[in-house]
Amino acid sequence: MKSGHASHPWSVWEHGAQVHASHGVGTYDDPDEAERDAVVFCRTMLKREPDEISRL
Repeated sequence: MKSGHASHPWSVWEHGAQVHASHGVGTYDDPDEAERDAVVFCRTMLKREPDEISRL
C-alpha cells in the first residue's frame, strides 16, 4: 500500500532517460507491490514488458 512511510519508490527508464517514477505520489511499504506497479506502468503506457528490473 502506498503510504509515504517506507522507501520503495520505482522509476522507468528508456534510452538513458527517466520516463516516469512513483516519486511525489507516495512510496510503497512493500517492494513487491512497487515492482508490480512499475510493470503495470510499462504494460499500459509503453505497451511492452520491461527489459530489465533492478532492485536497489
